[in-house]
Amino acid sequence: MPEPATDLFADPGSVLSFRTVPLYPVSPENTGRYAAAVVIGRTARVVVLVPLAEVWTEPPSLAAAAAAAAITRGKGGRGGTAVVVTIVKGENARLPELTLLGRREVTDVEARLAHPSLTGEAWQIVHGTAKGLSDEIEERWRWRHELRQMRSEQQLEQERRHRESAERERRLRTRLRTLTFAQLLEEPLLQDWEPSPPFPPASFRDAIVEHIRDTERELAALGPKPRRPLVRTALAALAGRIHATEAAAGEWFIETEEREGLSTVFEDLAYAAMQPALVEEIVDWLTPPEG
Repeated sequence: MPEPATDLFADPGSVLSFRTVPLYPVSPENTGRYAAAVVIGRTARVVVLVPLAEVWTEPPSLAAAAAAAAITRGKGGRGGTAVVVTIVKGENARLPELTLLGRREVTDVEARLAHPSLTGEAWQIVHGTAKGLSDEIEERWRWRHELRQMRSEQQLEQERRHRESAERERRLRTRLRTLTFAQLLEEPLLQDWEPSPPFPPASFRDAIVEHIRDTERELAALGPKPRRPLVRTALAALAGRIHATEAAAGEWFIETEEREGLSTVFEDLAYAAMQPALVEEIVDWLTPPEG
């Protein structure tokens, strides 16, 4: 019997269905389309899935999903290799109406496909998100059925990204280059983590804010331009406290949007310490530890 699923971190062989999510912010909010994917591998840190090529107007049965082929990459869409989506723990792993349809055996071919992601042996493995999984299916369907509308939305999305890039340049010119810890200590933190839900509860947010404030005060006490190793140690320790707080909460509160907000905070800290080169290390610090 189908049953609700909390997230995509299901056991190998699990067949999951879900309602697809919009490709772009300007796309219709409710697609009205349902898709499915098979979990072909999992560790404590990652889950590996294969999206299926079929699309339905209602949640599919296990039999219908089992009869669907995997989406492949190859000339003309035929004879290629199955698309594999690898999601790291801590990334958004939830989708609307996510349902466990049932389970089946993972084939030898699927196990070989999952192996590089599970072992980290392939440096070129691209880590994805739940939305990325949905997009593999949604984009394929819309290319075949709504190409003109999809291209219009793509253009609007490109324009939005250009505006974001311009804002990033403005932020660099007007804020980051003159930022100080005195300024940071006066500014509110993580205000965009509201409301809850969908964002983390206030008690969790307050704990994270306190960790950040402690680090701001620690770095401020080191003087106007602390040595890079000291700043690196402080920021890595802050990330460790954030991960520990999340683990103690027993739920993965920090997903894509929350991580983007934290990344901005870490960027502010690096610039206030006059060590902007450390910005390149933020992604590694904010990646949840294995285990």
